[in-house]
This record gives sequence, structure tokens and C-alpha cells, in this order.
Amino acid sequence: RRAGAVCAPVVSTLRLDVQEARLDAFLRWFREVEAPALLGARGALRARLARQCGKHPLFPSKQPEWLMLVEWACLGDALADGSPEDCVARIAAAHPGALDRLDYGVSGLSATLLNCDNWVA
Repeated sequence: RRAGAVCAPVVSTLRLDVQEARLDAFLRWFREVEAPALLGARGALRARLARQCGKHPLFPSKQPEWLMLVEWACLGDALADGSPEDCVARIAAAHPGALDRLDYGVSGLSATLLNCDNWVA
């Protein structure tokens, strides 16, 4: 099954930690503000938020606990969302003092049979 699989040729990711006391506000903001804004952008196909859980008891991950993942139709559309610095600043400004270890990136498939120019939002 491919339910829940990442299928787009380009993704942007933001790894971050959210202070537990501000978590409800952050989740509500993502559902009501950020996801609808992202999905209104040209080429945005899907926006998701995931939380790392069940860490390995001997080798727990040192990565941030949360991941915001956006699937894009093409690299140009993802880059049009803003520079890494702009995207991090926009999200941090929406939650002053509530977020830590923000790390943003954009990646594309480098080997695929899919033509990324055939995707539509």
C-alpha cells in the first residue's frame, strides 16, 4: 500500500522542536493557518505534520521531534515559497519563543521515471 507515502517529486521539510506548553496552539495554527496557506501556493500538493515517537532505548535520535513536510509539483514551486531563512523566520515569528532547532530544506528526486513537469496542484 502507498497510503500516506510521499509521492511528489519535490519536498520541503522543516524539522523543529515545539515547547509542550505551546503544542496545542502550534497544532491549531498548522491546521487553520499554515497548511491552508501552503496549499494555496502554486504547486503545493500536500502539507503534513509528523512527530517522532517511540525512540530507540539505546540509540535515541538527536533530531528535532517534529517534522513539517510539504510535497511540491516541481522545484521552482517549492523554491518560490521562500529561502530557507525566510521560511524559518516566518514560522518562528508565528510562535515567538515556542520553537527550537528549526532546520529547513528542499529536496527533489534525482532519479525517477516520473516527469516532474507533469504534476499539477
